[in-house]
Amino acid sequence: MNPRTILAVDDDPAIRGLIRSALSADGHRVEEAPDGRRGIEAAVRLLPDLILLDVEMPEMDGRETVAWLKADPRTRDIPVVMLTGLSDSSDAVAGLVAGADEYLAKPVPMRELRARVHAMLRLRALQQELVRLERERHESRLALAREVQQSLLPATLPRLPGLDLAVRWLPCEALGGDFYDAFDTPHGPLLVLGDAEGHGPAAALWMATARAYLRAGLADPAASPARLLGSLNRLI
Repeated sequence: MNPRTILAVDDDPAIRGLIRSALSADGHRVEEAPDGRRGIEAAVRLLPDLILLDVEMPEMDGRETVAWLKADPRTRDIPVVMLTGLSDSSDAVAGLVAGADEYLAKPVPMRELRARVHAMLRLRALQQELVRLERERHESRLALAREVQQSLLPATLPRLPGLDLAVRWLPCEALGGDFYDAFDTPHGPLLVLGDAEGHGPAAALWMATARAYLRAGLADPAASPARLLGSLNRLI
């Protein structure tokens, strides 16, 4: 496994030293924090791959700390292993309820700690790979949808006496709700600008619906701009 960054949060420097010694031997980078507040600050700054978190600490204990970590979008996906020296299992349960992913009872044999950390890091790597693959699939679908949306827009605009017409269509996201079109009608050239509120697939769908209805309505030789827009307004 590639070396990872691990954050050890414990008010006992001796415990932090044991953790650092054991996990550094596996090639991991181990960062330390002496209490929950500074542990949160370090987690936000470092975005480690794993957090080892003591339950009993002054000022902010492990249960409160993990609740903060899981409430913050920047750190909520980082796995947290609670370290408890208390014999009462309710403290471990409270940590799991607050959002911890696993717990170990102190004193933790370093061999068991290394094995558990290795397993959690493997799980973290698999989760990150799944997220990456899903993001790539999503981006591929959006790129295809954008190509389809762009193909619906006219490649050229009509020539009008005394006017030079040009257009640039640049949605702020992969898909947008803005569109334009141009038609030759018995009433003369008709230019259309449309803006569906919002962005993304829903707005793009409204854009395509409005454009299709306008083009269908123009099949009626008697269709005027006012009549077309009135019908479109009632339809939507």
